[in-house]
Amino acid sequence: MNGNEMKTVRLFGMILSLFLTVSPASARDVEGIAAVVNDQVISLYDVDQRVDLFFASSGIKKSAEMTERMRQQVLRSLIDEKLQLQEAARVEIEIKEAEIEARMELLAKQDNRTLGGIKEFLKDKAIEEDTLKAQIRAELAWNQFVRRNFGGRISVGDMEIQEQYEKAVKAVNQTRYLVSEILLNLDNFSTEVQVRQISDEIVEQLQSGISFPAVARQFSIAPTA
Repeated sequence: MNGNEMKTVRLFGMILSLFLTVSPASARDVEGIAAVVNDQVISLYDVDQRVDLFFASSGIKKSAEMTERMRQQVLRSLIDEKLQLQEAARVEIEIKEAEIEARMELLAKQDNRTLGGIKEFLKDKAIEEDTLKAQIRAELAWNQFVRRNFGGRISVGDMEIQEQYEKAVKAVNQTRYLVSEILLNLDNFSTEVQVRQISDEIVEQLQSGISFPAVARQFSIAPTA
């Protein structure tokens, strides 16, 4: 990956307001810039929408303190996604709308909803459908990028296959557990203290019955989440 491209992320120390003339259906009188990633803008509205998506999908109780902490993590996630999409575009990876819809259908099934139901849910929460689609597009594009560039380097030998097969046979009559995890990356937060605060909040909310998969999708960087 081009080092200069990855480093060209300029965070604004103060909010810059842009006065836009657009159609009433999509107009916002004032839109602030949160970051610019290689000349691509991340707006404060983008950040707010993703934060709203997190609270809506996870079921975690929204508070001023939690919202502010989430805004910082969300901004870092959006920056990462911009960089991932730029790298994917560089090698001509393009995610089709049908692929995004298919992933949305999968998410809907996991939440015991239909695709139409999840779209209606977003509408009820005043969250634009494109907010979820943008997150999915970045995920799919980056997965394709990784497979294309590194998939061919992975080699599995016959002995490894046989070893795993024997383990599977032995485990047939044993008690097995499905383990999920939420892995937080210190790089996505300002301080270690903030990571601790977020993790404590997640544990508290999970103990109250919040959906683990929904929280994991929004927070965890682990592929097993």
